[in-house]
Amino acid sequence: MNKKLIKAISFILAINIFFCSFSVSAFATEGNTEISAEENKSFSLGEAGGYLSGNLKIAKNLYEERKFSSPNGGHGFAAERANSFYERLEGIKNKVVGDNNVKDGPDRIVFNRNGKNTLVQDKYYQTAAESVNSAFGKDGMYRYFDGDGAPMQLEVPSDQYDDAVIKMKEKIKAGKVKNITDPNEAGNIIRKGKLSYKQAVNLTKAGNIDSLKYDAATGIISSAYVTGISFAINFAIASINGEDLSNAFLNSLKDSLKTGGVVFLTNILVKQLTKTKLNNLYAPAGKALTNVLGENLSRSILEIQKIPYTGKNIINVTSKFLSKAIHSQVIMLIVLTMPDIIDLFRGRISPEQLIINLTVGASGMAGGAAGAAGGAAIGSAIAPGAGSVVGGIVGGLLGFTGASIGAELLIDNFTESDAEKMYSIIQDEFKKLSEEYIISKDEGDKITDKLHAMLDGETIKDMYESKDRNAFANKMIRKLFEEEIAQRNITIPSDEESRAQLKETLSDVVYIH
Repeated sequence: MNKKLIKAISFILAINIFFCSFSVSAFATEGNTEISAEENKSFSLGEAGGYLSGNLKIAKNLYEERKFSSPNGGHGFAAERANSFYERLEGIKNKVVGDNNVKDGPDRIVFNRNGKNTLVQDKYYQTAAESVNSAFGKDGMYRYFDGDGAPMQLEVPSDQYDDAVIKMKEKIKAGKVKNITDPNEAGNIIRKGKLSYKQAVNLTKAGNIDSLKYDAATGIISSAYVTGISFAINFAIASINGEDLSNAFLNSLKDSLKTGGVVFLTNILVKQLTKTKLNNLYAPAGKALTNVLGENLSRSILEIQKIPYTGKNIINVTSKFLSKAIHSQVIMLIVLTMPDIIDLFRGRISPEQLIINLTVGASGMAGGAAGAAGGAAIGSAIAPGAGSVVGGIVGGLLGFTGASIGAELLIDNFTESDAEKMYSIIQDEFKKLSEEYIISKDEGDKITDKLHAMLDGETIKDMYESKDRNAFANKMIRKLFEEEIAQRNITIPSDEESRAQLKETLSDVVYIH
């Protein structure tokens, strides 16, 4: 890596770390940072990085599973992916390669511990006879062989395995499998799939137990991945800022678990929705965005995501991938703002505040996606490979932070948040009570410190929800004033002390007769 690249990355990281030190609300109106930080629900950079990574992970999975909705044979593609996924959970290393569309090529490759690979062809039809027969050509001969001339394994639905072995024995006896004469080899050729035919069909539909179990399982993998990313970023930032090790660990863990939970729920919801008529809802948006990015950026995006393409279909493939990313982003935003929507119906925030939270969140996520794509492309141009990874992460975080800040600053020029309105009421009540209790400057500072510690998002929402907000604020603050004045130590001087003080005061007085 050359010196120019090192300097460029260091500069970008320095800027990024600077932004990491502040929440988005740190750039809001001076004086209400403590309130707006909670009320506007700004994300930590670890959360932002986790959401960006999670969204890309989900989008890639959606792209790979796009054929689940194919009107002809979607359940076959579903079986191919699901068999691969469940084998990996069992520790069997394998890879899906069927997307390369090589004639009579394998759907999957299983990497055995002995170093020899097993090529697998998936066939999921309604009956065992149909599943086996589909592997034979018009000439009646078995079609699938590896480079050494050995037959590939034929993976069939689990409930068809026994019948499929019998059917393959008949084919071998009839001389339909080249180089194989022993019917008992049928058991080595037929591979029992992890799913039954019905389960494979169910994976292509929404709302059934098989579909939900699969989407939940893939969601656990994605959420575990982003939880680690979120924790690492937050912990690093906390350490840089000099935070106590124990607090840094616990706070980073809490944020990372929240991030993982959001990604897990998003994964399930978006995958279930893509199995409905909403599957291609964002296809026009993906196409429009791809046209804006152009061929070079599109190529970088696909290479970073390791999505196969050719020179002719690069725009089409990128468009499909980005449409899945947009779909995932929309669902993730809904998941993130669901508590706000619930609060709106409960009367705990105003419609204006909901719009603020939605706008800032949407802008941040959109900026993050754009920044990740642009940063990865720039990094790839400077240093292919490592530059793509670094550029994607840095660009995504900078894009997320910059877009969120920009949106919030723009909104601040036109709107007043619920927190600002409540804070104004609290200031008025604080002033009244200061005059009522004749508070000194030191006492006022102590009360202010305690008050700031109390003003989190939930307190502000409770105040907004109350019928008399002034009374709510007065009651909350009055308790602090009474606690503080109870600490006063006022004593009345004795008669002797009074006479001594009076004598001292009058000793320098000159009387004129």
